[in-house]
Amino acid sequence: MKTFRLYAYFLAVALAVTITSCKDEAKNEAPPEPDQITKDIIRDSVEKTDDVPIQDLIQVESPEPNTAVTSPLKIRGKARGTWFFEGDFPVRLFDSEANELAVAIATAQGEWMTEEWVDFEASMEFEAPDQGNGELVFEKSNPSDMRELDNEFAVPVKF
Repeated sequence: MKTFRLYAYFLAVALAVTITSCKDEAKNEAPPEPDQITKDIIRDSVEKTDDVPIQDLIQVESPEPNTAVTSPLKIRGKARGTWFFEGDFPVRLFDSEANELAVAIATAQGEWMTEEWVDFEASMEFEAPDQGNGELVFEKSNPSDMRELDNEFAVPVKF
């Protein structure tokens, strides 16, 4: 009986040491790396936008470049589904001094979870300067913190 207790005691000590060392190892582990699928998605996104001309990602139908714009401004065009996130993206209007005059959200007019063209529309109200030029900037939606995935397209406008 004495031998059994001795074995049980050593077994309990060995088990306690093993559990404690496992907990210590878990605390010292580095955070997990992104899995391969995530790495592939990120790489594909960067590769697809780096070599693709902007005209193959977004096309603005209205307003046309260098035309006079007034409030309310109706905005229309088409963009690849990859330009959207959750079916929309921001559009910003700037004056010639780079002051932001207005922001609108362009909304997909169809299924946006595609790499094909998707029509979009937006409406923007703003106070126009008396005269001058400006810029309408279409920003690719990028919910990640990866600035290398940012992209934009600018259309020059007149007031």
